[in-house]
Amino acid sequence: MCGRAGVLCNPSGELLEVIGKDHGWDLAGLFVVSGDGEELRATSAWAASSERHRPATESMATLRSQRGEGLAGTAWARGESLWVEDIAADVRGVSTNLASEVGLRTAIF
Repeated sequence: MCGRAGVLCNPSGELLEVIGKDHGWDLAGLFVVSGDGEELRATSAWAASSERHRPATESMATLRSQRGEGLAGTAWARGESLWVEDIAADVRGVSTNLASEVGLRTAIF
């Protein structure tokens, strides 16, 4: 929490870990809208297997998306969740090779 009551500025990895474990996920990330409202920025990432998913969490740490760009940006533009059955095959993905390399298949944005 920071600034004013109830505002979550940069949640720790523990929050994503709780959510990820509770849902049985391998990887979880949090995106927030930039201050100017022009892009989504990944602010935190967690992985069930830190060694196996390290490339994905490192890549996610620098991920930026414009509205309608990539999978996160597409969900943002639609204003609703986006379910991706095979993330490695989805051409909207930022790095389909990376998803395949670390064994990620299904994703929700």
